[in-house]
Amino acid sequence: MSYNYLFKLIVVGKESVGKTCLVDAWCGRSFRIAFESTVGVDFDAKRVLIDGAVIKNHIWDITGQQKFATIVSAYYGKCAGAFVVFDVTNKQSFFNIDYWIQEIKAKNDRMVPIIIVGTKTDKPNRIVSTEEAILFAEDRGLRYIETSAKKGENIEESFQLLINEIYNNIDDDSEIETFQHGIKRGVLGKSNKLRYRNCEPCEDERRCCCLVS
Repeated sequence: MSYNYLFKLIVVGKESVGKTCLVDAWCGRSFRIAFESTVGVDFDAKRVLIDGAVIKNHIWDITGQQKFATIVSAYYGKCAGAFVVFDVTNKQSFFNIDYWIQEIKAKNDRMVPIIIVGTKTDKPNRIVSTEEAILFAEDRGLRYIETSAKKGENIEESFQLLINEIYNNIDDDSEIETFQHGIKRGVLGKSNKLRYRNCEPCEDERRCCCLVS
């Protein structure tokens, strides 16, 4: 299916903080209690609608294992937006947030929208408080959201937060035809948007029963 824009999103953070579970939950896959750490980079894609515009998202789930740092660092560049993920039960993963922010800034020649995501809020042994995380994000001029992939809490909201921020700040005079900044205009263009009645669109938006002709 055609789209108005294509966004490249990256998901980074220390290993085992729940990056893959976050992406899996958004893509509709069941929560996995046991899984192996991502080796290198995993890729997913999903379309969403914003104000009638079809946004195709390429999601790059990047390993947090330091032994792959040199190999995967190239994926930080030319991204439209990023999630920096930490585990609220793991203080060290919280302390590592600044490292990932600097990695993203070093690989991009523009300000990249970044959302800090706290995961595993369903666990009882929480160490990083909501208040601490909010203050941390605000001090860096960033937004913060908490999620639980196991319970499905704030998964959709976290992706909406990032995608909306990217979409609302698109400069169509910028060099987006070449995917230079992780954004590419699709064949539908800027003004050719789909219109829906007040319901959620079907899996195939072009054949949605609620599409207004």
